[in-house]
Amino acid sequence: MVKKSYIFKDFLGLHPIVYTILTGTIFVTIAKTMSVPFLAIYLTQKTELSPGLIGAGAIRSVL
Repeated sequence: MVKKSYIFKDFLGLHPIVYTILTGTIFVTIAKTMSVPFLAIYLTQKTELSPGLIGAGAIRSVL
């Protein structure tokens, strides 16, 4: 009989702190990518900055 190999077999044996760091990283990344477009809209309405300058800053902040 052939043993089944599981993709996440090694992932399940990690220390709990690794799961916390990974979850936090995913959460922060999602929050950042969701908030940047709204920040750009707010800045175009409330400041004198050009949309090109705001877009360049938004791209730089995501990277």
